[in-house]
Amino acid sequence: MKSIFYFLCALCFVALAEDNKPTLRKNFADKGVFEIGGRAELSYRSTERGAGLGNEAQGSLYLAPQMGYFLTQSFEISLFPTLGVNFYDNRPTETSYGAMLSPAYILPYLRPFYPYVEGLVGSSLGKTNQTLSLGAGVGLKIVILENALLKIGFTYLNNDKRSRVDSSVYEVENTLNFSLGFGIFL
Repeated sequence: MKSIFYFLCALCFVALAEDNKPTLRKNFADKGVFEIGGRAELSYRSTERGAGLGNEAQGSLYLAPQMGYFLTQSFEISLFPTLGVNFYDNRPTETSYGAMLSPAYILPYLRPFYPYVEGLVGSSLGKTNQTLSLGAGVGLKIVILENALLKIGFTYLNNDKRSRVDSSVYEVENTLNFSLGFGIFL
């Protein structure tokens, strides 16, 4: 009986000590919070053609780590350094480097669910071309641990690719991407 009494006393002491700890934790989307995370996309496409036209395979890898900061409650500015690699079976691999800037508004009313809308503007530079990208995104950030996020979203981008040698040679590409990612906030 005495051991149960000591156990209960120790349990009460631990509970009181936890309640009296100073809390420095901020909520996600509060002013002054940093978000670190990113996006990763991988795609592969294979085409088989009849009538002697041959086969073709193409893939891409897109990496964009994120560094974000909440300037005010619910308004975040993020910077995404980007790396894009397109690989083909019948021509050389193309690599591009760039950056995207993203102002975003996060709705803080459905905790732990944070719907968001964002604008995107950026540029990238490859060996043979340069790209200007404009777009928008919507999605949901979910706080899954004390300071961790699961991110689900859709992003639309309009990519205006211009040749670095002759700017009259161009290609305008519209993309809609689904992305899944993780992040942390401090």
